[in-house]
Amino acid sequence: NTSKNSFYYDFSNLPSEGNGVLVGAGPGYGKTSMVAGFFVPLYTQKSPAEVIVLDPDSNVNRWDKWGYERAVNDYDEILKCLQWFVSEKERRKKLKDYQLFKEHDLILIWDEINDCRRNWNKKDQDEAARCLGILLNSRKYKITVFAMMQDANVEAIGISKKCKDQAVIILSGKATLD
Repeated sequence: NTSKNSFYYDFSNLPSEGNGVLVGAGPGYGKTSMVAGFFVPLYTQKSPAEVIVLDPDSNVNRWDKWGYERAVNDYDEILKCLQWFVSEKERRKKLKDYQLFKEHDLILIWDEINDCRRNWNKKDQDEAARCLGILLNSRKYKITVFAMMQDANVEAIGISKKCKDQAVIILSGKATLD
């Protein structure tokens, strides 16, 4: 539905429309709750998935209260996990269609991208951006990424317009106004 001043998106379409999902909003605007409590359940209604959370603040955000038991909060381990997901995508890419069909769905939730970038050196920032750019186009290999940033500017997290165009971008709070 559209009107003169607004656009309403039917989020039930999200699993069929988005290769990956970038969520942009300032601190305290509910990115974690939106992804954990609404978006991921939409994706797992039809088929279960293994969910891995990357969040340096996972002890504060308490992903376990949402039922997500696999949370990585160490910056070095977060980068290694991103690299593993890229390797997994490449492994799955080599499988024949019937073999890929047997693979289980993977969901990667990466929260606090901006915080991670502030704590990495330039080389690690670039590597993480490279990984995210690759993973935003992984749905056909049964890998879906939800990445959360604290603004509306994807260049601020190091990904290009081409990579950004692979994802659905959802903005909330001040990021929407900006």
